[in-house]
Amino acid sequence: VELCSDTAVLEILLPSGKQSRLSFSKLDNGREGIYCLNDVAIFIALDSGELIPTVAALIKCPVLLRQLAIFSPVFHNLARGADLFFPGLVGATRVSELPERSKWPEILCGGSFVRGEPVAMVKDGHWAPVAVGFFALDSEDALLRGPTGTVVEALTILDDELWQHFGDINLHQEAQAGAPTRILEALVDVSAIAMQRADRIASLQAERAAAEVAIAAAQELDQLRKDQRRIQKALRQIDDLRNKSNHNADQRMKIEREPSLCAELAATTARLEHILKPPQVEKEAQISEPSGENEEAYQDEPSANEEDLEEEMSQEQVPFEKEEEEGLMKEDHFEAAFLSVVEEYFPRSGRKAKEPVLANEIFGLTARRAGCAVKETKWKKAAKFLEHLDIVETRDRGNGVMLVVSIDWSRAPAFERIEAPPEDNDDDSKLPKPKKKGGRVVVALRRIRNKNCTFVDNLDSWGFSEHDLRDIATNFRSRFSASASVGPRKGTEDNKAGKVFLSIMVQGKYAPQIAHTLKSRMGISDIVVQAPKGMLTKNDRSANVF
Repeated sequence: VELCSDTAVLEILLPSGKQSRLSFSKLDNGREGIYCLNDVAIFIALDSGELIPTVAALIKCPVLLRQLAIFSPVFHNLARGADLFFPGLVGATRVSELPERSKWPEILCGGSFVRGEPVAMVKDGHWAPVAVGFFALDSEDALLRGPTGTVVEALTILDDELWQHFGDINLHQEAQAGAPTRILEALVDVSAIAMQRADRIASLQAERAAAEVAIAAAQELDQLRKDQRRIQKALRQIDDLRNKSNHNADQRMKIEREPSLCAELAATTARLEHILKPPQVEKEAQISEPSGENEEAYQDEPSANEEDLEEEMSQEQVPFEKEEEEGLMKEDHFEAAFLSVVEEYFPRSGRKAKEPVLANEIFGLTARRAGCAVKETKWKKAAKFLEHLDIVETRDRGNGVMLVVSIDWSRAPAFERIEAPPEDNDDDSKLPKPKKKGGRVVVALRRIRNKNCTFVDNLDSWGFSEHDLRDIATNFRSRFSASASVGPRKGTEDNKAGKVFLSIMVQGKYAPQIAHTLKSRMGISDIVVQAPKGMLTKNDRSANVF
């Protein structure tokens, strides 16, 4: 169909003028349709959005699709609903006689092909296509299987039901005669069009190759910067360890790695400098040499290229250094914020918290203190951050919920404590208060699309507006580090009174914690927790709430 970009071909297929009437009709299956020009079908619109030319369109313009020559008797099999088999192709019986047997599918079918590619079929010795179909396999598969089995799955043929309803008797008669002049004129420029298409493909391939090289270079540069930050951080930790008097085995091993880390840092930095170093600009040969009084002035005056190059270097190098510094500060700040939070619940004295703590809760508080979430750091995920820190003992509660059990402070890196921001301590002041006493609030656990979700229903009976419910959902989102939203309550969307009943949904099993928050921090006294049997475990009920 790309050949339709040629003006001569396009004019044959879709002639301009008031008498040309284009229409679209749906087929019986409701998924496919046909485009008709003056009530003659020219394209079949598949449900995938692909347009396939019909036999009538190919009689008007045969160059739209590649053509396979078939034996005349084979057409009768196609008319009875059969597909095209390899033995029905002209030349298939002489595959063994070809000089390049490894390329027989390309030679037989006019080039390599892929499964699902549309193709036209013509009778041997005729010019007009008589059928349209799709290749049933790739050329590589055909080479392995041999010239047997189905090669083309037929879609539409001459004189079938589509032709009977949307065909053209004049085109039928034309197909029986020799190729008309308009076809011969349209074929004149086909070779030129094919050459243009080949040039376009070669250009796209070159652009793709250049893009792949650029992407690989960018990935290498990003990895080198990450390695540099990692090594620099490890060396800072070693400096902190040297200030301590007693070292355990792991700490001594880390200190012993300092020489190798320094060598690795030097190699990484050298590679970074080599990549970021701008290319040398060769001075162009001068046509005429300066002479006399102007020679000294000519030598002292910097060239425009040199000035532009210096400006580019100054503009490029500053963002790189700034980005590295900001990246290191962000990750160090996040780590310090995390350690500050867990120290409040797992003191250095060695005492364990009375109850396990939800990891999501800790990371939620850490994000508020650090000013960024873990996904904004180089670790991206909480599990990778905990693996990097290697001092946190965790326990999987099931369904992807992680509990923090204890902290090994003997192996913790040195950090500067980060206090909670003022708004963090007064977070409950942002929670709206009930405007009246309402009915029972239901906090229910349900499985939605194979995920645990906590629903809070009937808060609107306590006078909470939709805006209030969204504020509560925002608080839950921050408090539990989980997705929270407000939507219509299940089963009340189509009530006769037309009243809108809203519900808060929090992703995760937080029913006891939400009930505790509603009762102790919002003053809602009538609350019930509902959950299917066995869904709410003892650990779920005992997890701390921040």
